[in-house]
Amino acid sequence: MATPRATETQKATLLDYLNRAKIPLIALFLLLIVALIAFFIVMVVDQSRSEDAIEQIYGIETTLRELLGDSILSSSELPLVGEYGDGVTPDGELLSVDDSNAQQTSEADDNTKQIETLKQELKDVITTYPRQYGSIRARYLLAITAWDTEDYEEAFQYFDDIVTNFPSNYLAVLSRNAAPVALEELGRQEEALEYYQSLLEIDSSELYAPNATKFAIGRLLDSLGRKEEAYSQFEQLYIDDGSSIYAELAKTRMISLRDYAPEKDSPTETEE
Repeated sequence: MATPRATETQKATLLDYLNRAKIPLIALFLLLIVALIAFFIVMVVDQSRSEDAIEQIYGIETTLRELLGDSILSSSELPLVGEYGDGVTPDGELLSVDDSNAQQTSEADDNTKQIETLKQELKDVITTYPRQYGSIRARYLLAITAWDTEDYEEAFQYFDDIVTNFPSNYLAVLSRNAAPVALEELGRQEEALEYYQSLLEIDSSELYAPNATKFAIGRLLDSLGRKEEAYSQFEQLYIDDGSSIYAELAKTRMISLRDYAPEKDSPTETEE
């Protein structure tokens, strides 16, 4: 059993320890408070920056819609047209051929200048807000704009940038399908084929149109002269999902490639 003197000594030692640890504990507590305040400030600033980026992108996107067509976000095949259509004035009167051509040339020049200005603003957004949603949207708009102006190399670079650096963003889903199409437009069919094939290695939920990807692989194999592989690709697509439009297209391709199919698999085979 501890003596009274020993007990008093233990209490004194504990009090002495607490007194010595008081200042460090207070400092640690204050440090935690400062860290929480700093975290809160960063979150508020980050949210504010995100909102600023989105607001800026919205303004640029609205103008691009007017220049490139209202469906810029859902289609990259819209032609660059004048505000009132070919050969018609704002009040509906027909222009002469010379006047019409002059007006179209002038409008096209003005559009080109505006587009270049907007592209630079989008690049500034990427630089200012590199990891915000606004910068991802800016990349996508730059890709679509490049596509519309037939700069397929730049379009591919931006699509691929989104896929590589922001794979979980929904715009990456759209970009995965668009990037290899840009490679095709550049005549780089082998690279496009490899890109399409790599898409089959990821979850189908991350693809905009899985059957379109499978059909594109068969189409490219066919155009590259790899007929047997093309037939097998189309056949597998038809077996996997015979009800889709791409399966019907695959069936048509199988018929045209029937000479390259094993006899037992030929869709035109008949029993004697």
